[in-house]
Amino acid sequence: MFDFFKKKKEKAKAEKSAALRAQAMENMRGARERLGDDTIQQIAAILREKEGSAMKKAEEQIKSFDKGRIADNIKVMIDEK
Repeated sequence: MFDFFKKKKEKAKAEKSAALRAQAMENMRGARERLGDDTIQQIAAILREKEGSAMKKAEEQIKSFDKGRIADNIKVMIDEK
């Protein structure tokens, strides 16, 4: 009935999102100029390494759990959806 209100809201939301993305890209360019590409690559490598170690810990914890219990919990989660 009032679809034109939805369209205005969606358009405003899309414009705001585009503005935020543009600002983020500009901030990234400024940081790259100030820090240098090598420093940013080193930071990215450190972050990837930290993510990997958290994933490895999670994998080890899951492997140590009882497989039957994990399967039961997954079945319950699927049934809830």
